[in-house]
Amino acid sequence: MSVVAGVTMHFGAIIAVLFLVGILYILSSTSCSQLMKSIGEKKQTLVKLDKDSQRAKAEWDGMKTPEGISAALARLGLKMGTPSHAQVVRLNSDGTPRGGQLAVIRAKKRVDTAQFKRKR
Repeated sequence: MSVVAGVTMHFGAIIAVLFLVGILYILSSTSCSQLMKSIGEKKQTLVKLDKDSQRAKAEWDGMKTPEGISAALARLGLKMGTPSHAQVVRLNSDGTPRGGQLAVIRAKKRVDTAQFKRKR
């Protein structure tokens, strides 16, 4: 093989490798651009969903206030108020009522009276 043919073959191989590297660079660049675009869209969706979540949480927190509960009851046509101190029953951690509460004593009297009337 002549010197010119050897140089031409090496030059051709270098050109082919550079062409292949260029094609691979273009393909990877395009792929990265598409991924970056997809990531940007996902971030926008995440921000929107986060804002919606915060708005819904604020609405829910507003509905849990005494004013929000009263407004919801009024919309439903129910006339209810906050229970008086004598109507509140406090429970132990096991679910049983704490002793000595006026509401519990009254409820037991009603149950005892109802059972007494049934026995008659």
